[in-house]
Amino acid sequence: MVNTKGRRGFDEIIVSNCACQPGIERYREPWEELTAPPLAEDNLQPPHFGLNTPGAPFISPWRSNLTALSQQCNLYFAAYQSRIHITAPRNIKQALPGKSDMVIVLPRSPEGCEILPAIDSDHPHAVNHIVIGKLGDHEVLLMGCDDGDVIAFYTHLIMEQFEQVARGHADGVTPLCSVTPFFHENVKSSAWGLAIHPKSRLIAVGSNRREVTVFVFGLTDPLIRVNKSPSAANSILFPDWNLPADSDETPTRSATEGREENFRRTLSLCPNGHNIPSLTFGNDENGQARSVIAVDIHGNLWYLDIWSNNKQCRTSMYIDVPENQRSWGWGIQVLNFDSFKATASPEEAFGTTSRVSKKLGLYEYGGTFDISRTVRKAQTADPMVYSAADLRFEGEEGDDVNDSYDEDPNEPIAVLETLADASDSDDDDAVTGTKAQEKMRIERAVLHQNGHARVRPAQAQVQTPNVLSEAKPNHSLFPHNSAILRTYKNDIELIPASDSLITTTCKNIVRQIHPFQDHFLQHNERLNMTLQIPELSLVIIGSQAGKVALVTLTACDSEFFVTKPVATFRVDYTVPFRSQFQNNIVPPFPLLGIAASPLPVDMGEAGKKRYPRRWRLILHYYDHSIFSYELSRGSAGVGLEIA
Repeated sequence: MVNTKGRRGFDEIIVSNCACQPGIERYREPWEELTAPPLAEDNLQPPHFGLNTPGAPFISPWRSNLTALSQQCNLYFAAYQSRIHITAPRNIKQALPGKSDMVIVLPRSPEGCEILPAIDSDHPHAVNHIVIGKLGDHEVLLMGCDDGDVIAFYTHLIMEQFEQVARGHADGVTPLCSVTPFFHENVKSSAWGLAIHPKSRLIAVGSNRREVTVFVFGLTDPLIRVNKSPSAANSILFPDWNLPADSDETPTRSATEGREENFRRTLSLCPNGHNIPSLTFGNDENGQARSVIAVDIHGNLWYLDIWSNNKQCRTSMYIDVPENQRSWGWGIQVLNFDSFKATASPEEAFGTTSRVSKKLGLYEYGGTFDISRTVRKAQTADPMVYSAADLRFEGEEGDDVNDSYDEDPNEPIAVLETLADASDSDDDDAVTGTKAQEKMRIERAVLHQNGHARVRPAQAQVQTPNVLSEAKPNHSLFPHNSAILRTYKNDIELIPASDSLITTTCKNIVRQIHPFQDHFLQHNERLNMTLQIPELSLVIIGSQAGKVALVTLTACDSEFFVTKPVATFRVDYTVPFRSQFQNNIVPPFPLLGIAASPLPVDMGEAGKKRYPRRWRLILHYYDHSIFSYELSRGSAGVGLEIA
């Protein structure tokens, strides 16, 4: 009998219509890029990291995500040094011609001219990171630069001008976009982490000053009131609002009170903090911004109250690892529980075989669980090359259940010891913990009132400004009804709201093995590109070294768990697919960026015609190669689908 639940025991991704555009084919002929006079920095070409073809724009290496797709109109944005190239994807393959439809030359603030850049002194105004999202009722494109400038544009104004020029550059000249930014400020150091809060109308920026700057827009004045001048940073539009250092933790303002005028709030990390590559907002029970959740490059997770001086830190899960072996922190996402896909079993939730159900004792005691062994299945499974020989039938080898595992789940020490002993011998589908971690669980097991054992995770170390403890974070700062995803160099970690629930980790999630000559790719190994699509229960995690994981958020509420539903994840696939690597069409270059949006025909239809909608994912490499995929779910309760 054929296993109808998929080759790994759960609904798998269905793939078609993926496309590749080699960079060399996108830039076959040179073309004049701009009508404006060249910038002074244009004469200082950066080191060669991309395609050496006349007309191909120079990329800025060692940055974060430099591409974005509008969620409301068919526009694709790519940052090249201090310019934003704008292109409308063509046809169902999401083709992107090398010749951009429009280009924005970014203005520079007077403050930015005085700031020493962190990466490239010859190109100080180069963009480090771009994001797109709604601020109030309008979608905005936000970017942070190496000189500390933070700039934002309304995408609907860009689209209006785009429609006016109607891709009209048949004369060989790409038109300049004359839309001016509605927001232009400076954070006094290289700007990296970026976040936009639509409901509370906030912009947060993490910088190399080891602090977060929150720009708070007044709620009584129209948002368009913000200075439109290219030199907006020269105007005092966001005066500082800082509490005395000795003030208590009681908020004196809120996301909706005391918001008559614009102001900025600076949130400094503790002395053990470092540069901030990624951040996001944590909401309260009303959906308003309560805190900034940030990760620094040491991997520390920071909870920073926007409206008081309250701050706490959850240390890296590598806190006990020697400093020269630690994995740096690179990404953060707050994931609302509504975006987790309900599953019927632990196997479906973790992406494992039925062997897991025989280890129910493992699920009865909190702690941290490592699903790294499932990654090989995600790597080798290639929906582009299915064959009859690959079909798995129930009862055949690989589907066997270890019926000998019958330890009493009411004996926590015995169960933990058995699992520790079995961790080296189980097959690649097993959910495991490290031996050190098992020992830690035995030492930290505590009994709750219901008689079941619980374990506090070793990683749940929370730091206040003066105290290191293992207490839980202040729950007013932990995002309401959410879990937190933290990414490192090669590993990811899903942190639940309570220490009594399971923390899930996955190491080497994209498992890249580089050819001996690709040392440059090895230095780009960092999971610094993350996107989430809540309606698909999907998180997209990209390594700058070139591969991207498609991660399904899952929740299991069944007899397998003794208390609340467990929020976790499984790795469905990694892209580009194995067959694309085998066919030598994947370039040996890092990723410039990843971007996702609904297909143009589905924009604005969520909850109306088709829900969830079809989405597109675009991978953009340093050599300007483009890989595109379509993402969707077939129906409620059906696994992630790529069509």
